[in-house]
Amino acid sequence: MSASRDLDFFVDATYTAAEGGFDPFDLPVPEEMPSNWDPDYSGIGEYSDLDYRMLELTYGISIRVDDAARLHASLTTLDLRDDQPWVYGDQDGRLTIYSAGMSLGF
Repeated sequence: MSASRDLDFFVDATYTAAEGGFDPFDLPVPEEMPSNWDPDYSGIGEYSDLDYRMLELTYGISIRVDDAARLHASLTTLDLRDDQPWVYGDQDGRLTIYSAGMSLGF
């Protein structure tokens, strides 16, 4: 959205919903492995669950300095909700990112 020729505002939003996981499986023990080595992969289906939601919002402004230069500033917030916190621990949280920069045209 342009407020004027010299001033622009922008908003960007992204929503991510992800679910996934492995089906349970079993692997044979190779002959060269010690006889007392018996891996148990039966719980991989339970411990590989992925279920999270993330909302990312960015608000920004761009100001024209002259015909060849613009200043930019933005604020990004991320909000993550992890519905399976045991996979990598509880990943719920928020993050705020501040950005500033300048672009030059020639």
